[in-house]
Amino acid sequence: MKVRVACCARYGLGRAVVVSDVGGFREFPDQVCLKAPVDATEEDTLFEYLNLLVSRPEIAQSMGERARGYVERECNWDRVARLYESFLRSVVDGSEWRDSIPDIEEQPAPRPVEGEEISTWAPDEPSREYVQTHMTRLQKTLALTPPGGAADRILEMGAYLQITPALRSHLGYGEVRGCYFGKLGVVDHRTAVSGEGETFACDIDHFDAEKDLYPYPGEHFSTVLCCELIEHLYQDPMHLMSEVNRILKPGGHFVLTTPNIAALRGLAAMLQGYHPGFFHAYIKPATGETEADARHNREYTPREIHQLLENAGFSVTLLETGPFREEPRPEYGWVVRLLERYKLPTHLRGDGIYAVGKKTGAVRERYPDWLYS
Repeated sequence: MKVRVACCARYGLGRAVVVSDVGGFREFPDQVCLKAPVDATEEDTLFEYLNLLVSRPEIAQSMGERARGYVERECNWDRVARLYESFLRSVVDGSEWRDSIPDIEEQPAPRPVEGEEISTWAPDEPSREYVQTHMTRLQKTLALTPPGGAADRILEMGAYLQITPALRSHLGYGEVRGCYFGKLGVVDHRTAVSGEGETFACDIDHFDAEKDLYPYPGEHFSTVLCCELIEHLYQDPMHLMSEVNRILKPGGHFVLTTPNIAALRGLAAMLQGYHPGFFHAYIKPATGETEADARHNREYTPREIHQLLENAGFSVTLLETGPFREEPRPEYGWVVRLLERYKLPTHLRGDGIYAVGKKTGAVRERYPDWLYS
């Protein structure tokens, strides 16, 4: 069993794997691994397999990608738990158990949101310019956010009312609430008017996301959005993760987006002697009434976001990267070729990380070693 678990771990890393064609290893699909017979031909077969993978790196990469997809699809916590539940029910019922589980009834995916549906809520020219600059990210965030119903509540952390109205009009949530950094107990009653004259009202709660007890009861929300926020935290990001777990219903979704420090852009910067961070520079003191933007205190890799969600009691249902802006990046082609030459992963190298976690239980590790000293 330990050997098989280790094998799945390699699959999850996107590595081509050779296994012995015996026992439980035979259950793995032929498309995700190479199987060597345990007989007199084993040694020759292993030599040919290894020679193939070394001489044809595109085959190794393709097999690794299929293996990763297999693990994400078949070995996630939610599916494994449902398999155990299915097996135990068959024992109780005295019925024959089959290695299958009923599909979860999925809600229909929302229609793609048009850019005008977002930009129409921008009240002034600076807001419209920001929305247009980040339109790709905002549309992608709405596309991956699970739709809701009249009885569902959704919270947007760090709400600027850019995509907030669409959480009701586009995704169907009955109650939409926002929050922002500030003194605990302060509530802003915000109203926005679209270009067509439609009015949207939303309460914005103020508190410190790293320190305060969030002003919501447990299991209150169906979905929480945390977009371009976690990279600004400097003291205790797992406080945010723990509080989000507390206020989400069992099975509720946590949508998290953040810059990717392992993007092609970051790799290119490091290799040329620059800092890989997206917004790492210190901020000059604000003058007059101008409020300075908060710098990024810690940017994450996709693998770290995966760990963060699992540590906080979520199963990862989606993890991908993509652009903040739909612009071609031919200047990073040399980085891709360098990665391919040394057989390093080229996936998950987009500028932004987009992740969705599903609450499966309590926080598993409050202070994970990889994040806290």
